[in-house]
Amino acid sequence: MRHSRTFEGLGVFLLYCALLAVALMGADPPLGSPVSVRLALAAGADPVAEQRLGAGILWAGGDLIALIAIAIACYRWWRADTAFSRAGTTVPMVGTTS
Repeated sequence: MRHSRTFEGLGVFLLYCALLAVALMGADPPLGSPVSVRLALAAGADPVAEQRLGAGILWAGGDLIALIAIAIACYRWWRADTAFSRAGTTVPMVGTTS
């Protein structure tokens, strides 16, 4: 039960990262204070390009976390399956009587 709650929380976090990244990538005027926009323009940076780069980094970071979580889940699944095989026990399939 503990693992399912962990993965539920991770799912909510990844959904939040993806939605925030999409919102930031789609926003044409930069979502920042006017002061930060003026500072970026004074430094010669494009605020919209910087915002889209940051959104891409956020999205990629969330996907990396998801990839690690999937790898951990597959490893645990493989380890449990190997333990069942070594023990010689079988788990009945759903819908069977024996």
